[in-house]
Amino acid sequence: LADKEIEELSTIVAAMIDIKDAGGNPEQSLAFIKAALEQGIDQETLLEEVTTLTAAYIDMIEEGISEEVASTLIKEAMKADPSLEETTTITSALIDLVEDGLTEAEAMAKVQAAIAADPSLEKLDDLLEGEATEDDEEDSEDDEDESEDDEDDESDESTEGRGN
Repeated sequence: LADKEIEELSTIVAAMIDIKDAGGNPEQSLAFIKAALEQGIDQETLLEEVTTLTAAYIDMIEEGISEEVASTLIKEAMKADPSLEETTTITSALIDLVEDGLTEAEAMAKVQAAIAADPSLEKLDDLLEGEATEDDEEDSEDDEDESEDDEDDESDESTEGRGN
């Protein structure tokens, strides 16, 4: 029993160190744990996934997402998916939307709307992609969509490294 408790503590401390190294507030790890336990996520699941939660948070921070938005989205992801299996899907969706040019607020609103529209989260990516391409489809034919996607990929590459 003592070994397991030490392992759990070391996992939490490692998560805090990783967040600090990424430029975030290490206390977020504790805030995530507290929020998860308050939402009824069982301790075993939480401890198995604390590294995933931390990595998702760090990914957002490293992509320039504010700590406030990153923290809020992690907590919302935990509410939406108490198994914590879709946390990365949800946070990656926000990152992708911001990389595609949306503001944090616009991206967050789209992710929240997609979660509300599909609480199972099974079609989250489809819902987000559908919203992103609806405007394109009004202006172009279906066979042009692929070339537009290729152009989007090229413009993404040309903007990497800039402080968007």
